[in-house]
Amino acid sequence: MNRFALALACAALCASTLARASSPSKSATAADRAYIEELVRRAHTLKLAERTTWLRLGHYRRGVFGGWSSQADGPLFFLAKNGPDDPSAELDATLRGFFDTCLCDRGPLDTV
Repeated sequence: MNRFALALACAALCASTLARASSPSKSATAADRAYIEELVRRAHTLKLAERTTWLRLGHYRRGVFGGWSSQADGPLFFLAKNGPDDPSAELDATLRGFFDTCLCDRGPLDTV
């Protein structure tokens, strides 16, 4: 997937997220959860967390003995508790975070 395709996928995701977020229907909750998990599965299938673009967004660097470590250390930078060391977990939390209205009220010491 090239940069244009990744940008297009992100734009489509944002558009669909906004459309779903503006829907007042409470009966769509189960459908929304299924949709979110489908997005997470697709991200895993496409290995988006391994893409250079995602790794740069998270300021990830490969560790000396393998694995990842992010140079970002702010308390609000990551949504996943293990986000600083796990790009895949952070991508999952980010995708789920698009639909989580509680994140708007998140303070500097709150964690997801």
